[in-house]
Amino acid sequence: MYFFAKIMFNYADSFELMALCKLNYIEASGNYSNYHFTGSQIKLVTSNLKHCCETLQFEYLYRVCNSFAINVLNVACYDKSSFTITFRDGSTLVIPEGHNTSFKKFMQSKFPCNGCDNSH
Repeated sequence: MYFFAKIMFNYADSFELMALCKLNYIEASGNYSNYHFTGSQIKLVTSNLKHCCETLQFEYLYRVCNSFAINVLNVACYDKSSFTITFRDGSTLVIPEGHNTSFKKFMQSKFPCNGCDNSH
């Protein structure tokens, strides 16, 4: 169902549907939020990050800190030395240093590392 799920953005005279599978992350901007999609598409909404996350109710959307919620299904790799997340489309996001451990634990809970000691 993930690939068929859509997010609707309402405008004054129309609406737009965007595929959830193309969402990389949501960024807080005060009482607004920016939805960052693959291909550098950004949609601004008049809701705070908490409301956006609650509305989506998507188990793979991880609130990594007060500023970002990440669609972990689009994460290609994470460099823990620079705190940089690289998404499948090549875009990147640097997360705050203090959230390194919680992000790693969440990723390991969703994607078990078979055949290794999970120390990386």
